[in-house]
Amino acid sequence: MIRPSRTPNRALSATYVLLSTGIMVIAVPRLPRLSVNTGGVFAICWIAFALAVLAANLWFAVGADRERRALMMTDASRKRRTVSHDRDHQTTGERLAR
Repeated sequence: MIRPSRTPNRALSATYVLLSTGIMVIAVPRLPRLSVNTGGVFAICWIAFALAVLAANLWFAVGADRERRALMMTDASRKRRTVSHDRDHQTTGERLAR
């Protein structure tokens, strides 16, 4: 079994962006008119799903997820440093009080 990697592959995401764009260019003109019947509802749902796929792959291809993950990591390390710093001061204060 092939296990997906934890970090998304930017080249693969860019390829998916191109493929989904090509599929949309070919398929959207062939969809039924947007109206309030079964064909129109299908067309709206299909376009919404295709745009979601395109947006998600574009998000990973651009690397916006890496920026957010890096920001979360710096926040977590800053919190860790603050907690350990407070703990050090507590133990130092206890030593001085004895």
